[in-house]
Amino acid sequence: MLMNGAETAVVNSPPRRWLQHGELQLMTKLGGLPPGGRVLEVGCGAGYGSQLIMECFGRPESTL
Repeated sequence: MLMNGAETAVVNSPPRRWLQHGELQLMTKLGGLPPGGRVLEVGCGAGYGSQLIMECFGRPESTL
């Protein structure tokens, strides 16, 4: 599904990026990634959230 210009602007905006930092902190506080666990980023937009996830949890051994 394609986003219109307004949706794209909101998803890639600085406030959304700030919120993603909070989401990552919450995931970490709740226990983070379990041993052997994986992360799936769906609808990654510009990829900023994916970058944060990789920085926090490391690069995957393999990708789809």
